Amino acid sequence: MLGPFEPASKPEVHECALAPIGVPPGNRWYYKVSWWVWPRDRIGDRTSVAVPVLMSGKSPEFEVFEYKDLEAAYRR
Repeated sequence: MLGPFEPASKPEVHECALAPIGVPPGNRWYYKVSWWVWPRDRIGDRTSVAVPVLMSGKSPEFEVFEYKDLEAAYRR
């Protein structure tokens, strides 16, 4: 998912925490696992990449999309 990284820019664990999902909040839970990643050219700020992990230990299918398509991705 994160693609190849140079040894000096490997992702750093940012967070592994339980997070609520659904209505009402707290009715269901999942693990939110995220990493800090640097841009490939190491110019600019790093960002985080998160993966939801269900209590069964499985992660839902993910889709890679261009940043410019971010709004369209959330409408699906």
